[in-house]
Amino acid sequence: MNATDIVSIATYVTVNVDRGLTMMDRDSTLMGYRVAGSLETVARSVEPDLLVKVAVVASEACR
Repeated sequence: MNATDIVSIATYVTVNVDRGLTMMDRDSTLMGYRVAGSLETVARSVEPDLLVKVAVVASEACR
């Protein structure tokens, strides 16, 4: 699978993470491919060391 197989991406960042930098990283990883997405800020994570959480849904077309 590759970036063109991604259908949606949800990104959750804690308040002390730079949202702009996170969005730039996400966009460069997708290499310009547009998908459904969201970027949510949360107060804190259940895991103290976790600053960013990304959930990706991808589907590979039958070939």
